[in-house]
Amino acid sequence: MNSKGHRQTLQARQPGNSNARRSGVYSMRFVAEVAQPLVDEVMAASHVQPVDRFAAEEAGRLRALIALADDDLTRNGLTNRKGEPRSLLTHRLRASKQLERYLIQLGLTPLSRPKSVPVSFVDTFARLRAASEEVEDVS
Repeated sequence: MNSKGHRQTLQARQPGNSNARRSGVYSMRFVAEVAQPLVDEVMAASHVQPVDRFAAEEAGRLRALIALADDDLTRNGLTNRKGEPRSLLTHRLRASKQLERYLIQLGLTPLSRPKSVPVSFVDTFARLRAASEEVEDVS
């Protein structure tokens, strides 16, 4: 214990403490928490197989990372003090390209969707989009 500290103000270790978190983009634990509802939605699609879980998890993490990055870029701007693009913007653009590849592989884009997918999948994808927007509003 700090000999100059006050016993009344000492706090025990805070597991999961996110007091100093700014955007959460660089916290894989936080990204995974945000991504889980998105993964569940993708896995619920009728044409997605259990073996596709890794791709679904990766797509969920990328979507969560993009949502958190967008939130941070909206709050703090696209450029740094020197007027140069922030490195987070570069990370966000790369993640967007990677997400597009995973969505195509999972058949979650209009052109890549199998013809056998029922129309109700459109409703599922709309719920996925709404869930990701909720994530953006929470962060």
